[in-house]
This record gives sequence, structure tokens and C-alpha cells, in this order.
Amino acid sequence: MDDDHPLNMNESQALRLEIGLAALALAVLAVAYRYAWIPGPWEEGLQFARDEWRIAVGEVGRWFSAWTIGDGQLFAVIASDPLGLDEGWEMIQPAFRYWRAGFGWLAWAASLGQESWVPYGMAIVGAASIVSTFLLTVRLRPELGRRAWFLVFNPAVLIAFAGDTAEGLGVLAVAYAIATGRAWVSAALGVIRPSFLIALVGRWRLLGWGALTALVTGVWWIFHFGWEASQYGSNFAPPFLGYIAEPSLNSLALGAFACVTIWRGWLHRDWGWVASGIMVVCFSGFILADASNGWRVAGMLYVLWAFGPGYQQPPQALAVSDKIPCTWQPKSQDSQASRS
Repeated sequence: MDDDHPLNMNESQALRLEIGLAALALAVLAVAYRYAWIPGPWEEGLQFARDEWRIAVGEVGRWFSAWTIGDGQLFAVIASDPLGLDEGWEMIQPAFRYWRAGFGWLAWAASLGQESWVPYGMAIVGAASIVSTFLLTVRLRPELGRRAWFLVFNPAVLIAFAGDTAEGLGVLAVAYAIATGRAWVSAALGVIRPSFLIALVGRWRLLGWGALTALVTGVWWIFHFGWEASQYGSNFAPPFLGYIAEPSLNSLALGAFACVTIWRGWLHRDWGWVASGIMVVCFSGFILADASNGWRVAGMLYVLWAFGPGYQQPPQALAVSDKIPCTWQPKSQDSQASRS
């Protein structure tokens, strides 16, 4: 076929088409996940959440009622009471819940501190997280290849957006920390989703800053709520015991994914992969009992697979690249002359 044939595409055009199709697919999946998450009688769930947590929320409609299912309620409480002075005391294990309060704090800021606007604030933070992760993926696509799409087409990102929880924001933070090596990002991760810090094993400076933030805030919340109110249920068990206790195709797939991650990490001596995989195979039956929980809590695995084992960020991390068609940069005179 002639090179000038209209069906031929150069690399930039093909990448632009790939990004466009990915954006369309992500939008469809995100909307489908969120609507599938919300049960038919959403009005009853909204009323239950209002009565249970005393959050002054009006009739916000189905789209903004996703938080009433599962852990979204707890983040709504944090967004309504960011300092844990009122409703926060009524939660089970409040210190453990506030230990990952970053998502709730951002939702409080997005709702302008108005309790009745919390559902909108949570949806805004969730949407901003998924859009930002998509833009980061686009930025990394020329360097990482098609595996970069693991970042945003990640069950944890989609489930978090569906249920107004923190994992999508956590995926964004751990991916940005790995891509840039910026310590403040890993420090933020320590108050967003501390368990995702395990993906930074081997990147000791980043892990240290994140662990320090998690430690300081964790100690503060234990001091604030008291030790007895800080106990939490058993999320972990000896390896594979939780998978035996809650056997299903879902848990089998997650366990296999974790084992392959451990094996590949061991081959490349990437201890972040090994540690993350071990954490996942140690999930308890409590986590695995809900099909969405395991994949939501294991979101850092997809981040690692996006970057590949042994990844080291380039000297100019996330620099402007002429391979990214959606990023404008001035053309040099030589490039203009070559095109003329």
C-alpha cells in the first residue's frame, strides 16, 4: 500500500487514536461501575446512612449516593468531621479509619466544609483522581509502552470511583511517587492509603518519608481516640489461609496474580514486587469475603505491573516528550525545515 494512502498512520497518529479510545473506554467503565455499585433502593441506603452517622445530607440523587454502600460511609464521616471531634467517635475502630483520612480531608475541602455537600465533594475528588491517573498514564505511555494502561485500567481505581473510597487517590500517589521520586508524594500516600507504601520497598527514601508520615499520624490518632478504640479487625492471616477460608474464582484469580507478582519480582530482585505480592497472599477471609475488597486493597499490584520490575525513573522524570501528541511544545527551526 502506498505510504500516502489515507489509511496509513504514523506513530503519533496511532498513539493519539489509542489515547482517544482509552479515554472513551475508561469513561464508559467508570460510569458503568458507579451505577452497578449503587443498589436499586438507593433511597433506603441514603436514609440509613443519614440515620446511622447523623450526616446532614439532603436528597442528593442516585449518582451521589454511592458512598452509602460500604467504606464510602466512613470516608463521608471523615469529610464531615475531619478532626474526629464529633461523628468520628461513633465509628468502629476510629483511629484505624482516620489513619487514612487523606481522601476524606480532600472531600471536606471540595465540599467547602459544608456537611450537606459532602457527597458532591467525594464525587469530585474521585473523578479528579481517575482523570489525573489517566493523564499520568498518557504522560508515561511513550516510556512504558502499552503496559502503562495498567495504571488507570486498574480494578482499584474503578471500584474506588464507584464507591467513593480512597484507593484511586492512593494509586495516583504511589504511581506519581515511583515516576518522579518525589518524597512529598510518598509522604502524602502515608495519610491516603498507608498499605500501598509496601510497593515502595526498595525505594528506601520514598518509603521512609511515607512511613514517617503514617507513623506520626497513626500515633496521633491512637492518642486522640485512645488505645481501646484503636483496635481493628484481622485483615491479614498466614499465607493463603484466607483464600482457603473464602474459596471463589475471584480469590483464586487474585491469589494467582499475587503469586506471579512474587515470582517475577524475585527473578528481577525487585523487593517491592515481592513484598506487595506477599501482602496480598496474606489477605484474610474478612477481606476476600467481598469480591470487590480484595482487588481494591491490592491496587498497588497493577501499578507495579505498569512500571515493570526494576523500574528507575529517568533523570528528567515526566519531562515533556515529543512522543506525546496531547502535549504542546515549540518546534525547533531544524524540525520545521525537515518538514518543509
